[in-house]
Amino acid sequence: MQTKRNVVQFDTGRDIEDEDLAASPGARTRQKLLLVVLLVVMLSTLLFLDAILPLAGFWFHTALLTQTGSWALLPTHIFFPGWAVTSSVSSLTPTPPSIALSWLQIPLLIMSMLLVFLAYAFALHRVPLSIINYRSILYSTLLLGLLCILVPVVTSSDIYSYISYARMGVIYHLNPLTTLPTAINNDPTFVHLYWSSQPSAYGPTWVAISSLLQWLTLPFGRQSLLPMVLALRFSGLLAHVCSTLLIWSITGQLQ
Repeated sequence: MQTKRNVVQFDTGRDIEDEDLAASPGARTRQKLLLVVLLVVMLSTLLFLDAILPLAGFWFHTALLTQTGSWALLPTHIFFPGWAVTSSVSSLTPTPPSIALSWLQIPLLIMSMLLVFLAYAFALHRVPLSIINYRSILYSTLLLGLLCILVPVVTSSDIYSYISYARMGVIYHLNPLTTLPTAINNDPTFVHLYWSSQPSAYGPTWVAISSLLQWLTLPFGRQSLLPMVLALRFSGLLAHVCSTLLIWSITGQLQ
């Protein structure tokens, strides 16, 4: 007795293509509109976080953007008019906030981070894969990243350590891997440092990269730190975009 088996094969690629072709123009338009709306929502949540970070209760360190004007604090003034901002944006010797003020404002920070996460989770769940492509990934990453570059504070002062070690090599011709920042205590970076009693712990590769950026920003002024802050932020965004596109390329090959 012979048993016949009927093997049914599904052409996954053709099925997906047929579904795309079957989708009406109106449905495609609604899907693209949903993508735009979700991007606006994510931008809004990041803007809200941008407004909260400079508040006085958190005592985050200045990113020096206010040297170009008060526009950097515009989100804070819009969402929280009349509220005090961290003293680091206006003073080289900032004073810490009261513990009571910090506890009062911490719920705002938690809420803003939760909103960012919820917006991301909702987009991950609701955006159809059929409308996600190379351009949408690239443009959204750039747009969200540019907004992050404009945050007027830094949550860690390590960025000034990067700049200090880079300036050691480029301006003062010292070896940042063996020299303490105290050797350049008259440099404008010194007042921003937290780690001032140890040489660079970031290794020669990062020292070389940051030194190159410092050399490129020297035409903007030897005493100005803002160009280097922006150079590091833009280089971070570039690295993030490249890694995002790399992941997109790899996952595309795996599908």
